[in-house]
Amino acid sequence: MLKRLPIAGILLLLFWLSFFPRSVQNEYPLVTRIVLVLAVAALLLEKRGRIFSWSDWPVWVFALCLIPGAFASGLAPVSVRICTDLLLAAVLVYYLVSTVVADQQVFKLVAVALTIMSSVVALGGLAEFFFGENPIYRHFLENPYYRGYIAGNIAGRVRPMSSQYNPAALGGYLLACLPFHILVFREAVSNRGRWLAGVGTGLVALVLVLTYSRGACLGLVVSWMFYLWY
Repeated sequence: MLKRLPIAGILLLLFWLSFFPRSVQNEYPLVTRIVLVLAVAALLLEKRGRIFSWSDWPVWVFALCLIPGAFASGLAPVSVRICTDLLLAAVLVYYLVSTVVADQQVFKLVAVALTIMSSVVALGGLAEFFFGENPIYRHFLENPYYRGYIAGNIAGRVRPMSSQYNPAALGGYLLACLPFHILVFREAVSNRGRWLAGVGTGLVALVLVLTYSRGACLGLVVSWMFYLWY
């Protein structure tokens, strides 16, 4: 049971980043911190006595450097809260990467999970592009970007944002997920799995382009050139 906690923490974090946009995180900051704390705790539990090993010195130096900055500001409560969030995020990302990279089975599981989640997010973005509205931001959550992108649509089509905060954020999210799609496609052992992974890869790439985000589209071109070169 305990061995599965780090994996559960990783999947919880990926699910949160994929389907809970910034509006939810701003509206429910306590829930956001609980998710971060649980994910960090799960990963630290996997480390056990190796939390303070010499190989982990960069993250702890970063943590120590945050302490004077947290109390040096004139707005100490706000500063402490921001530094706490930064510390949780830094520790989480560090141990997340080290845990995933160290275990090949965990890495494959994370790749498959992220491929499925990003495909669902991309499918929502494609529906938003064709139907011209995002039900999340129209009926449930406040998003200052939403009306602006609806009003500034291109030839009657909107720039999709799906479950992310704006089109640029969606493009960045999909760009980060694209290598995992390619990995799952290459590692698929059956024709059905390869076909599903290929459809997901094409869907993610298409929606990324439809965001009309210059940074994401440039990243897509560079990543494909790198992939074809190597």
